[in-house]
Amino acid sequence: MASDAAAKPERRIACCIGNGSYSHQSNRLQQSANNANDLGTLFKTLGFDVTTIINGNRERLSQAIKTLTQNVKQGDLIIFYYCGQTYQVNGIDYLIHVDDEQLNSESDVASSALNTQEILNLLSETGKHFAIILVVDSSKIYQLGNARESKSKADVPSSRGIRKVNLPHETIVQFACDVDQMVNVITHNDRNTLYTKILLQYMAKQYVHVKDIFKYIENDVYQQTNRQQRPSSANRLSKGLQVFLNYGIVVPKLRIEEFLSDAKLADEEEAYYSECREYYKLTKEPLVCISDEVLASDSSYSCTTLKLAVDVNCYQLELGTFFDKFCETIGLPREFLTLKRVQKGSAILETEIADKSKPNGLKVKLKMIYKSLTEKMRQELAKIKIFFLFMGSVESLGKVQKFRSEIKMNPQYNRVYTQGRDFWAGPTPDRLDRGGNPYFCPVGWKRWSFYVTEKFYDKFKGWSICYHGTKFSYGLVILLSGLKPAERVELGQGIYTTPSINYACHPRYAEVKLIESSTDNTFFKSGKYVQFVLECRVHPSNIILKGPETLDATKFNTTIDNNISNDTIEWLINNQGLELVDFNDPNASIICTGIMVRVTDNHPALLPQSQWWHHAHLCDYSKCCMFAIDRKTLQALYEKGDQCNIMYD
Repeated sequence: MASDAAAKPERRIACCIGNGSYSHQSNRLQQSANNANDLGTLFKTLGFDVTTIINGNRERLSQAIKTLTQNVKQGDLIIFYYCGQTYQVNGIDYLIHVDDEQLNSESDVASSALNTQEILNLLSETGKHFAIILVVDSSKIYQLGNARESKSKADVPSSRGIRKVNLPHETIVQFACDVDQMVNVITHNDRNTLYTKILLQYMAKQYVHVKDIFKYIENDVYQQTNRQQRPSSANRLSKGLQVFLNYGIVVPKLRIEEFLSDAKLADEEEAYYSECREYYKLTKEPLVCISDEVLASDSSYSCTTLKLAVDVNCYQLELGTFFDKFCETIGLPREFLTLKRVQKGSAILETEIADKSKPNGLKVKLKMIYKSLTEKMRQELAKIKIFFLFMGSVESLGKVQKFRSEIKMNPQYNRVYTQGRDFWAGPTPDRLDRGGNPYFCPVGWKRWSFYVTEKFYDKFKGWSICYHGTKFSYGLVILLSGLKPAERVELGQGIYTTPSINYACHPRYAEVKLIESSTDNTFFKSGKYVQFVLECRVHPSNIILKGPETLDATKFNTTIDNNISNDTIEWLINNQGLELVDFNDPNASIICTGIMVRVTDNHPALLPQSQWWHHAHLCDYSKCCMFAIDRKTLQALYEKGDQCNIMYD
C-alpha cells in the first residue's frame, strides 16, 4: 500500500466491464458496451493499461479478475469499472455475468455470480497497491429466472440495490445508486447511461482528487434526475493521499453527438442570436454579456452558466480544440468547464463553470475575466467564430432576451432636427413636464425612436432628457446587453450623461466612425463619417449631482454649449448599486428612448458647433479619443479651413 501521501502511482491499470446481453429481454442493457468502451478509451489517454470486456460470461470475468489480481505490483493504481446487472443476497452484492440462464434463485446467484466484496479483497490482498477505485454502474432492477414471467409483483424477487461493502485500506468506491436503492432512470436514446456520461465528463479533470470527482458526479446525477437517483460513495483512502486520474496528460475527445439538443429555440431567443450575429459581422467581435448576479458584490455561488454562440455548423465544430483555445484566450482553467448541451445548427453551447472547492474564488475569477475582455481579446474570440458570450444564470439570459424582443422602433416619433423640419428655439419645445430641466433642440441630429411602453407620458412624466455618447459598436452592445457605469469616476460612481448633445458627441464619448464598408454605406448612403449618441430619460431624483465638464474646456476658456454652463454639463446618474444597468427596462433608473445619428460629408470636428474640440482635450490615444484620423491630419484640415456639412438623407 502507499506509504508516501505525496507520491505518484508507479503504474496505472484499469479493467472496464460492460455487460448488457443477458438471456432475458427484461434484463438487457443497451448502453453497457458503450460505457465500458468509452471509459476504456478515456483511461488509455490517461496512461492506464486497460482491459475491456464486453458481455463477459462467468468464465471470462473470473479469469480477468484472477489475472488482474495476480499481476498487482508495488504502487499500482487500480480502477475496476463494471456496468451491468447486480443482485444482492444476504447483504452481499453480486455482479451478474451474461450467461445467466440458470440463475433462477438467490442461491444460484450466490454460487455463480461475482462477489463484489471478494473482488476487493483479492485486489488488495498483497497490500502492494497505491489505491483501488471501484465503480459500479447498475440502476435497473434484475429479475431472476422463473420470476421473469410472474404477473404478480409480490412474487417477483428482484435486486435491492448495492449495499456498502467493507473497504480494504487505500480504497474508494462509488455506486450509481444509493444504498438499497434501484431506480429506472433510463435514457435509451443516449450513447451512455446518465451516470457514466457524467463520469466521463469528470474523470479526466487535471489534478482533481478522485474523492472530489465522486462528489461532483453525485451532485450532477442527483440534480439531473430530479432527485430520483443519488450515487453513493465510500472512502478509505489515507488522509493526504493524492489520488489523481489525470496528471496533466490529456483531456479526452468530446463527441458533438453526445451533447446535441433538438429543443427548439424560443422565438425571442432566436431573434436575439440573429441580432448578435449581425453585430459580430459588423464589428468583427462577439457580443459579451454578464448577468447582475455574477457582478453583484453580495452574491455567492459555486457554479454558473456559460453560454457561447458559435458561427459554425455544429457538426463541423471540434469541441476539444475549441474549448482549449477558448480557455486559453480568457484565462479560465479548462477543468472549470463542463459541457451540458449543444444546440443544433449554428452551435449554441451551454456549459457549466464551476470551482466547487472555492465558491467565492469563482466569482472573483469571472469578474476578472469580464473586466479583462479587451478589444484584442474579443478579436481573438472572434477568430474561433464566437459571436456571443454570456456568463450568469439561464433565467437572467432569458430576461435579457425578453426585454430585447420587446424593443421596437417607433417611427411615429422619428425626428430630423433642423430648421424647416423639427426645430424650436429655447429650453423646451412644448409644455410637457420634463422634470424642470431644459430640453434644447439637438440641431444637426436625426433621432431613431424606440417604443418603450404604452402611455409613455403617463409613465415618464417629469423625467428629463439627457444624452450618452457611445462608440459605434457599443450602441448595439448597450441595447443588447445593458449599460455599464463609467470607469472614469471624476464625479463619483454611477452612469454619466449630459443634457448637452454637443458635449456628448465629443470623440472621447461618441466615436467618429469613417464610413468605408459596403455594409456601412447601406445605412449611410450619402455621408463619409457617422456618430451615435443615445437619447435617454432619467427622473430628477436619480440625478445624484450636476458637475463640471471633464475635458479641460474651462481651462482654455472654451464654451462647450451656449445653452448649458460648463459647470453643470455632466450629470451623475444613480445606478442603484448595479454594475450593469439594463436601461431598456422601463423600471430602471435610466432608460433609452432612441439613438441619435449624425452623418457628415467631412470630419465632424470641422463643424461650427465642434470648434470647441480644438480648444479642449483631444488626443491621439485611440482608447480615449476616437476620431478616425490622426490628429495632425485633422489639424491640417482645420487650419486650411475645410468645411463640413451635415447630411440628412
